[in-house]
Amino acid sequence: MPGAPPAYYYPPVGPGRLTLRPVIFYLHGGGGNPSSDCQRWAPVARRYGWLVCPTGANKREDGRPSWGGWISARHVVMSTLKTLRAKYGRQGQLYGNTLIGFSEGTFAAMNIGVREPRTFNRWLLIASTDRYWGGPGLEALQRNRNAVRRVYLLTGEHDGTLQGTGRVLRRLR
Repeated sequence: MPGAPPAYYYPPVGPGRLTLRPVIFYLHGGGGNPSSDCQRWAPVARRYGWLVCPTGANKREDGRPSWGGWISARHVVMSTLKTLRAKYGRQGQLYGNTLIGFSEGTFAAMNIGVREPRTFNRWLLIASTDRYWGGPGLEALQRNRNAVRRVYLLTGEHDGTLQGTGRVLRRLR
């Protein structure tokens, strides 16, 4: 994409693959590898729609990608969706899409999701915590809660975010 870090994608497979399909965004963790992450998610996600794995716009000290905050992540994600639509027309949905996030990508997904609930009303959050929202994020969740359709939370029992994931669950309920 012009002026943005690379985004990796896989088109849908199977019947109806050339029709309007959902877009599933995978947001990598800090220092993650969106190319290999995308390859890992592709066998499952492509049956349901487009799989798009953008790269965080910032760099960590070791040179690996980072989201650098949810505002820059939102810009990357929304620009990537716009670019996909420009290239493939009405094959990628504008609304009713899915955000998947891991770690720092979960932070970005949670904050994008509450602010863009029409575009992303389905979330798969891996290692989430309510601290990722902060006050303005919680206000956005309260305002837009009826637009969120489905949320899956995955956190290991020994993960440091486990209690925070429980608080996310209670807030979403």
